[in-house]
Amino acid sequence: MKLLRFRQIAAAIKMILKFKPQIVHLHGTAFTPCIIPSLIFHNIKFFYTVHNIADKDAGNGIGAKLRKFFLKRSIKPITLSNYCNESFVEYYGYNSAAVIENGCRPMARTPNFDSVKAEVEGYKTGPDTKIFLNIARFHEQKNHELLIGSFNSLIKDGYDILLLIIGSYPDNNKRLYLESLVENKSRIIFLGAKHNVNDYLLSSEYFCLSSSWEGLPISILEAGLCGCYSISTPVGGVPDVIQDDSVDLLSRDLSITSFKEALIKALRKKPDRAVIKKYFSSRYTINECAEKYIQVFEGK
Repeated sequence: MKLLRFRQIAAAIKMILKFKPQIVHLHGTAFTPCIIPSLIFHNIKFFYTVHNIADKDAGNGIGAKLRKFFLKRSIKPITLSNYCNESFVEYYGYNSAAVIENGCRPMARTPNFDSVKAEVEGYKTGPDTKIFLNIARFHEQKNHELLIGSFNSLIKDGYDILLLIIGSYPDNNKRLYLESLVENKSRIIFLGAKHNVNDYLLSSEYFCLSSSWEGLPISILEAGLCGCYSISTPVGGVPDVIQDDSVDLLSRDLSITSFKEALIKALRKKPDRAVIKKYFSSRYTINECAEKYIQVFEGK
């Protein structure tokens, strides 16, 4: 492990010497290998985007201690939402350098759209079946147990709905466990990993996120830019995005009862894809996000 870290640090230094950047912008696991470079290269500005609520991002042990030390000194932190910044202040005791909400690229159809549309329509059990889509890695953070439990209950209650779950399966036991929770396998379907999730979003009416914690999830923004009506748990920076139930909806808490209530409320609405797209396109484009980063990098 120590040898691997040394190699990562050496690789970071080599990359900086090669490209001679004015700015180094870090994400995730890139933080630790760039600690020493941030001390060596005084003429370079180092920034780190905190992609989650502060304590979850920091983790435990030496990694948390390193973040607490260097984010106040040689590396400037950026948070994703007001809520995430509040968690940062509570955890670290000082403000981040800036709050910059995530942004997304344009969500266009791929050449596979027609086949995906036909695939999704083929899962329906009738012409009035409502399609819900979940896109999330299989991890405790994403709380698939809540999602599946809520849909099991709604389907048992007679709602004509279908849940499609897209996600990678790095842990086969986790996949098998989640699949074992499904009570109706014709209405809750695991699709595996997909490289064209925009086609599935454009072919679905609703998007669901059942996370136990979050930063500001890109999946919510992508869904909105595709015109999907989102239903999510009220965690992390999600409430900073979901503030108008004409375009998306929050559950009251992380219980099955509350998530079911939110899903039923969503089913009673008539979401307007054009209105949803307009709302998200006015706030969460990658161009707007990039412009805010440039302003922070330039010290404006």
